[in-house]
Amino acid sequence: MGKKGSGWLSTVKRVFKPPAKDLPEKKDNVEKWRHQAPKVVSFEHFQAESSPDVTNDKSYYESPPVTEDRNHAIAVAVATSAAAEAVKAAAQAAAKVVRLAGYGCQSKEERAATLIQSYYKGYLARLALCALKGLVRLQVLVRGPNVRKQAHITMRCMKALVHVQARVRA
Repeated sequence: MGKKGSGWLSTVKRVFKPPAKDLPEKKDNVEKWRHQAPKVVSFEHFQAESSPDVTNDKSYYESPPVTEDRNHAIAVAVATSAAAEAVKAAAQAAAKVVRLAGYGCQSKEERAATLIQSYYKGYLARLALCALKGLVRLQVLVRGPNVRKQAHITMRCMKALVHVQARVRA
């Protein structure tokens, strides 16, 4: 059935893991030569590894190109990312307005409360942005070529099973 690569759960975990800080890496000789999967999910399409066909009828297995679905998924991801950036900018602008407005006529406690609230709202906006980015990454991962490849392989195996059952019954 072909090579499956790493598990889908580890890929999902990797999507939600924050990027590593730029620190000097200390690696042993064993770890240096060990192959690791890429840690960044990208929109690039990598060539799938081929597996031997079960039957000789290749025209049945070939599927139409899915560039429209891929382009749509990328467009949705870009639009969601742009909306998230707009939300972030609006939250920052609102926090700045709250910090700059009305300091002359408020008491010290009211200014402190307003400042705390504005920082808290900014924190919530950053949290929402991070969650939204994670959802976009997960959506791209689920609609990506690896899932389509696995579904294609599964359908080929099911067709092969149907052929075998038909020959046994005949």
